Amino acid sequence: MKNPKEIGTLGEDIAVEYLKSNGYKIISRNFKKPFGEIDIIAKSKNNIVIFFEVKALNENDFGFLPEDQMNYLKIKKLKKICNYYILKNNNLINKINGWQIDLIAIIFKKDNSFEIKHYENI
Repeated sequence: MKNPKEIGTLGEDIAVEYLKSNGYKIISRNFKKPFGEIDIIAKSKNNIVIFFEVKALNENDFGFLPEDQMNYLKIKKLKKICNYYILKNNNLINKINGWQIDLIAIIFKKDNSFEIKHYENI
């Protein structure tokens, strides 16, 4: 099994490859400010900016699923930093059709495979 730092890094790398293979254009990774972080920022085929939160766990880690880590407070914090990003990158405003927050949940299996779930517009 992988340790938490490895899980996070590998999870984000897998999410980026998944997104690219599904037609998303990656804009940025690990956008950080003192009040929050965005794992992946991408643009969809129909010009929607999507802020991706990536949650990854080893199979059977405490009986939880990665998506169980998302709650009201986490989403509220994400909205704050996403709004900040859009305001600071106003060159995007005329080129996009809105924005949303998506969740990528990854479970690493014992056989070194993984399962990925994409939850749109959480």
